[in-house]
Amino acid sequence: MRESIATPAPARAGRALLVVVAIATVVLPVLLDGVILRGAHMDNPAWLPHAKLHTAMAFFAGAALGIGALICLVARPVTDRFAMTVGGYLAGAFWISVLAAGCWPGTSYFFVDDPVYSHPLQRPETLGMPNNVATAVLMIVLVALGLAPILMRRRTTEPHTKAMPQDRESS
Repeated sequence: MRESIATPAPARAGRALLVVVAIATVVLPVLLDGVILRGAHMDNPAWLPHAKLHTAMAFFAGAALGIGALICLVARPVTDRFAMTVGGYLAGAFWISVLAAGCWPGTSYFFVDDPVYSHPLQRPETLGMPNNVATAVLMIVLVALGLAPILMRRRTTEPHTKAMPQDRESS
């Protein structure tokens, strides 16, 4: 990841946090729901194929958002506001959807009443929150912390920006 000499350290640190969230957005949904908790999701015989389709959609949505974020965050040689803001949004959008999904009627963050998985993982919690909520909140907080030094930086004219002819005449 190349950095411009003019990029302040807080903005570089912010960018690094956003990259961590983007990588987590690509890896965690598949790792947790597709590998570690595979028996509760993709291999759960109580789940209909259409329910498994929605889980697979979440895997691909997370990967697409995380990869899009990485393109914005890593492909650019400088930490410009627009690319970093879009990268931050893409990295955080999946985690916002995790929180929003729990508000949908009939959904649950827990395996309550699941005939296969309800007993061993009845109420897995971190800091009093369901694990997936705690993970989503952590990722959203990291996005906010990552964007703060970038968005709070004083705007300066980009070195490659040229003044328009009408701007030169009025000077």
